[in-house]
Amino acid sequence: MPSPPCPRFFAHGRPSRRRLLLGTLVLIVLASIVSNVALAWKLHRARTVEKVRAWRSCRKLSMQHILYDRALALARADGRRLVVIGNPTGGYVDRHVQVYGCGDICIDIAGCRPCGHETRVLAADALEALRTLPDDSAVVFESEVLEYVVDLPAVIRELDRVTGGDHTRIFSVHTISIDSWRYHTLGLPAPPPDEKTVQHRRQERRRYARTGEGLARRIIYRFPPRNRYAWTDI
Repeated sequence: MPSPPCPRFFAHGRPSRRRLLLGTLVLIVLASIVSNVALAWKLHRARTVEKVRAWRSCRKLSMQHILYDRALALARADGRRLVVIGNPTGGYVDRHVQVYGCGDICIDIAGCRPCGHETRVLAADALEALRTLPDDSAVVFESEVLEYVVDLPAVIRELDRVTGGDHTRIFSVHTISIDSWRYHTLGLPAPPPDEKTVQHRRQERRRYARTGEGLARRIIYRFPPRNRYAWTDI
């Protein structure tokens, strides 16, 4: 009598337990490899982002130090007072390592620290403080303050007045969302920020505001002494 077809079918057509275990093991190994690759990429990306942020911070500190020294040298050479806008110890790093000085007059709404008795400190809004200074009397160093003032055109008019209308007597540092290091050192034109950058800064400014820096109102992408101010409101 011939053998029934079903046992033969299952004997040759159904995978053995060994094959099932081997297939399962292969799937687990592949899933593990994919997972590890994805994790490694995320870690690499996170480290790269942190390196970029750290490098940008270093560039900003370098520009602050270099341009403050240039402003100070020009003020002394021309017999003018050096006006600093922005607390020299207002940033996270600056609290521990002072990168630039107080000048002859230091303006910051929260005051300037630590400044010696030789510096006149004006703990006031930048616009109101500038209005108290004589015409054509100063060289100005300002660092990342004008992003936050309410009436920037009015502040610029006051800066023009106290510097005699010469924008090369203003030394500025503005590094948020642009590659201003190349702008400073190579003179490469700084284009207006694109919409993606504006949207990103619009979202990030609330996080910055929680650190006590205030709510940024604009991105300044061209500035003295290389150019007159140009900005995009956010």
